[in-house]
Amino acid sequence: MAISTRAVDWRSMRGPLRTLARVLPAPLRRRLGARLVRLAWDFRGSELGKCAPPEAFRTFRKGYDLEDAACEAVSQVIGATQLSYERLVTLYQQVAYLERNQLPGALVECGVWRGGAAAMMALANLAEGSERRMLHLFDSFQGMPEPNLAYDGEQALRWAGRLGDGSLVSTGVNVASPEEVRSLIIDRIGYPTSSVVIHQGWFQDTLPVARPQIGPIALLRVDADWYESTLVVLDHLFELVIPHGVVVIDDYGEFEGCRRATDEFLARHAPHAYLHHIDYTGRYFIKS
Repeated sequence: MAISTRAVDWRSMRGPLRTLARVLPAPLRRRLGARLVRLAWDFRGSELGKCAPPEAFRTFRKGYDLEDAACEAVSQVIGATQLSYERLVTLYQQVAYLERNQLPGALVECGVWRGGAAAMMALANLAEGSERRMLHLFDSFQGMPEPNLAYDGEQALRWAGRLGDGSLVSTGVNVASPEEVRSLIIDRIGYPTSSVVIHQGWFQDTLPVARPQIGPIALLRVDADWYESTLVVLDHLFELVIPHGVVVIDDYGEFEGCRRATDEFLARHAPHAYLHHIDYTGRYFIKS
């Protein structure tokens, strides 16, 4: 059966949704609210996904658990991330874990694109934290660099659309701008400007300079794709992650180079770390 992706007037649906929420048992309300978010997420590239505001789901999540709050947050970052629903909800819950256990430190992301994942962290802090954490966001904003055949394999070269030797030259894939990120996190979400620091440039250039400014890290999100990019992030920032802090590896299951860099680094520095499976590619572990 064909599904129409024409724009939906969600405002006209608020009344029926509220009526439906009143008559459904609580477990069904929760499941339906999550399904609505999933529906919008599945069509995030279409008019349906673009026009689905969080108000359409709020009546289904009142008084429910952390996943319901994360569902609503997901609906606010549609179009600004390529992460799966599972990785986004897990990220929200990871920040909530930090807040509820009063673990100090900044939220750091390496590989930002349009800022959707960073926005999820900001939304979780706003909802769960008593103070705003520093958001340190690293990205070239030129797109992904060339992969290296020696480490990243043929799949990465096909995915990037060009041959490469690991040079810091943009492949033109996943290009965004700092202005898009600021617009989402500061203007739309309302996270304070003073708590958002965007480091523009290749990781090899920005991380050595920025490292002394960051301080303790509560959550390090590594979305670096390739072997060399992943390794340079871990080499410079892993030591700053606090005990019981969270390290997220976004591309572990997707790209050979990221998996290889992560495995090599952990074998040297955290051999007992347990990589928790989020979805087909996302992994995370709690630093001991």
